[in-house]
Amino acid sequence: MAKLLIIGTHLCLRIMVCWLLKEEENLVYSLQKKVPQHEKTIINEIEDEFPDNDFHYVAYTDGSCDNLSQTRAGGAAYIILKDGEILKMKNHGQLNTSNNRMELLAIISAVNACPNGAYVDIYTDSQYCILVLSKSYKPKKNPDLYELYKKCSAHLAGVRFHWVKGHNGDKYNEMADNLAYGAYCNICEQYNIEKSKRH
Repeated sequence: MAKLLIIGTHLCLRIMVCWLLKEEENLVYSLQKKVPQHEKTIINEIEDEFPDNDFHYVAYTDGSCDNLSQTRAGGAAYIILKDGEILKMKNHGQLNTSNNRMELLAIISAVNACPNGAYVDIYTDSQYCILVLSKSYKPKKNPDLYELYKKCSAHLAGVRFHWVKGHNGDKYNEMADNLAYGAYCNICEQYNIEKSKRH
């Protein structure tokens, strides 16, 4: 009788241990689903190949902002090219912003301006934008613009990011920089704000 009791006790303990291990596995799995994993982004290492068709576009973007001023005036700009020719370019200025936000807004505006089903190569001198927009989860800073980018790029077939060094003689990067600074100057003139030299 005592032997049967010991066997029964051991069996109960084994069942309880198995149950606890299973619960631990479920908890770990649940946490892994809730907590975003760190995703490594390697700048300018392109894995996806775009098809060679008529839906390929190239966009150069840039943002400018006087982060140290009280009004924090800024400008954003993009240039869209098709087959080496400028298809569209636009800039926009606003107050109470930051350089990173204007860089993000420039990219958002560019992808939004491209047609349905397009494959877009985006060239930017902001590594911050590439790191943020390449992730599959929302960042802690500027989450509203991350969501806006996802919404405005949903109609595209593919987007690839390329980093270019700013003020390094790249023709279209320099053009986008001038457009962004021009938008900053326009917003300063509109609200009678003293302009700083360059951003």
